[in-house]
Amino acid sequence: MDTGHLLGNLELSGSISDFRPHLIGGFADEAVNQLLYLDAEKEGAIAVLALADLLEVKQNLPLTRTALPSPPQLSYPSLPDGALLSYLHRVTSIPPVQPPKQTSTAIVPVPKPGEVLPDKYNFPFCLKISTAIEPIDWGEELAELEPPC
Repeated sequence: MDTGHLLGNLELSGSISDFRPHLIGGFADEAVNQLLYLDAEKEGAIAVLALADLLEVKQNLPLTRTALPSPPQLSYPSLPDGALLSYLHRVTSIPPVQPPKQTSTAIVPVPKPGEVLPDKYNFPFCLKISTAIEPIDWGEELAELEPPC
């Protein structure tokens, strides 16, 4: 699955369950990778999404720039097959910067002792689709998979 399909599925899932995903295209790659305990040599974050509850007006994100420019790369080394993607991710990553000044504060509900807040991330669409099906009969020794002669 590529990033476009993933983002489309998140948008669809969010609309079904009253959430709005906000794509954040510009983020400090190294900080996010460390937060998620990712080994930068093997994998890395390529997108960050903020989920806003559509039923809570206070969670609407302010209009602001979400994509930050990467420094231009004017020289391209000769790369072996299979190394282009990791090279591209590495040279376009955004280095850590000073955090921006906070313009607003989020209001987080604090439960009273003994009170339990509802689970906002219990997506209802996951419960409506049955995954129980009849097993496929592939025949003895998978004979039904072979094309007829």
